[in-house]
Amino acid sequence: MAALEKAIAYGKERIQFGGPLVEKQGYTHQLLVPHAVQLEAARAYIEKTAMRLDAGSRTFRWKGLFPNTLLRR
Repeated sequence: MAALEKAIAYGKERIQFGGPLVEKQGYTHQLLVPHAVQLEAARAYIEKTAMRLDAGSRTFRWKGLFPNTLLRR
C-alpha cells in the first residue's frame, strides 16, 4: 500500500500541463486505478485464505481465475 500512497502523493505534487497530475484522467484511470483494484483483490484473497486456515480447512482449491491472474503478474 505504501507504493500506491506514494504514487498518489506524487501525482498531487507534480504539475503537468497546468494542473496536478492526479487531475489527468489518463494518469488516474490507466495507472492508479488498476493497481488499486488489484491490491484490494489480493488483500481480500489473503484475508479469505487466512479465515479458511483459522477455521481448520485443509483444502485450498479456489474456483475462479484470481489466483492464476495474480501469479502471472
